[in-house]
Amino acid sequence: MSRRCAPRSTHAPIPNTVVIARTDALAPNGWADAIARAKAYRTAGADLVFVDGIRTQDDLATYSRELAEQGIPCLYNGGLVSATEAQQMGFKIQILAGLALGAVWRSANSAMDELLSDGTTKKTGRLVRARPGRRNLERRARRARGLRTRASLRRQCDAGARELRDCHDHRSCTTSPGDVRRARRRPVRL
Repeated sequence: MSRRCAPRSTHAPIPNTVVIARTDALAPNGWADAIARAKAYRTAGADLVFVDGIRTQDDLATYSRELAEQGIPCLYNGGLVSATEAQQMGFKIQILAGLALGAVWRSANSAMDELLSDGTTKKTGRLVRARPGRRNLERRARRARGLRTRASLRRQCDAGARELRDCHDHRSCTTSPGDVRRARRRPVRL
């Protein structure tokens, strides 16, 4: 795999991009192969290496000792230790990929249990029912106060400008450049 990757020195770095190389070799092949692959990925130019399949504290200690403490930037996926402990073990990033999924799973299960037992989801439905977002609430408040939004100014443009910022270029447009500038900053009361 690493033979296909060009060495890091031959390519200019891409700004705001982190290359994470992952190996799943631990479970089928053991630590020797996983460590060799991780080192090869780092040599090939990976910014971080990620050995997947850490299940026990012993696995985590080996991962830390053999890679993270040797100066190879490593990513740890799991919750066996706290973020502070992971940092002390030499890991640069810790992710908890299943955390949100677990919360969703518990919520869905409680809703299904309620549906099975009561035939309704009134109790759990209140907890997960979609609420209007902040944008929708702001939009409703503007309408109630009689304020025009950018979209309504766009529709009002007599010259048929496709974008609000184009309105000021048209002399026949009844929407003034001042209206356009104010609409960019905040809604305009017309």
